[in-house]
Amino acid sequence: MAPGTATAPVTPTAPAASTAPPPTAAPATPSPELPAGIGETLDAYRRAFDTLDARSITAIWPGADVDTLASTFSALRYQHLSFDRCQTRVTADDYAVASCDGSISDVSSTGDPALRRRRASWTIALRRVAGQWTIESVSTR
Repeated sequence: MAPGTATAPVTPTAPAASTAPPPTAAPATPSPELPAGIGETLDAYRRAFDTLDARSITAIWPGADVDTLASTFSALRYQHLSFDRCQTRVTADDYAVASCDGSISDVSSTGDPALRRRRASWTIALRRVAGQWTIESVSTR
């Protein structure tokens, strides 16, 4: 897919040695000079993926492909998305871009019960609408 157009997470493929869930990651926190609400939006995105709740993501990502997310999530028993580092820059009064590095861990609902982990990077375009930051697009690599 072209950058900025992805609507679903990339499914991890590399098996890990352990089946124990990783510790909960700290919430993504924007720099103090960033507008309020960006960190909360990134945290809501991460929580929706952690809970495998495709419908909840529409509150912060109105254009998300809920059917594709639901299909992806239904193939998983467990998933954890961790943002280890996010750099966010405001590009206009009501627009921002977050570049986050982290990891995705998951366990398939069928087949191999091993926890799979992989590193990933996200570019998340955000827009402030009626005072609330929402996601316009997400690309994962």
